[in-house]
Amino acid sequence: MIVEAVLFAATNPVSHEQLLDLFGQKVSREQVANALSSLWEQYEKANGALQIVEIGGGFKMTTRPQLSPWIEKFFTKRRKLSLSKASLEVVSIVAYQQPVTISQIDYVRGVDSAGVVRGLLKLGLITVKGRKKGPGRALLLGTTDKFLDHFGLSSLDALPRPDELANLSDISQMLDE
Repeated sequence: MIVEAVLFAATNPVSHEQLLDLFGQKVSREQVANALSSLWEQYEKANGALQIVEIGGGFKMTTRPQLSPWIEKFFTKRRKLSLSKASLEVVSIVAYQQPVTISQIDYVRGVDSAGVVRGLLKLGLITVKGRKKGPGRALLLGTTDKFLDHFGLSSLDALPRPDELANLSDISQMLDE
């Protein structure tokens, strides 16, 4: 199961040596070879979507070649969302200060953000969470599940804390020097 999990998670082919290093002295070269052979046989017998292939001096888990048109179709339809610097600024403000109004976002950025907010609403990264009490009843904005998914977060608690971001800024400045 460990070998299978490693092959599944690895982005590059995994060599015998890497697997031996993983197990240390507990497993022999022959046991690793047997585990790989056994896995290969299981996947061949199952004749499912996945297979184990020997490639580039190692082993890799891949989809079967006959499924490549479907995989290509899936990934071309699922365009990766690319955000401008302004969009990243606005979505960051919303994430950290939600619920937040457009005027509060404008205050933090120092520029009009209405167009950027409209774009983020269309992309589904932010949504209207309600209205502020008082005159004008401004819209309150917050992030969505699509925001969490796009940035690979399990919840808003997974966002870096502001003090962690300050440390990143210090590191970035040191690298620029």
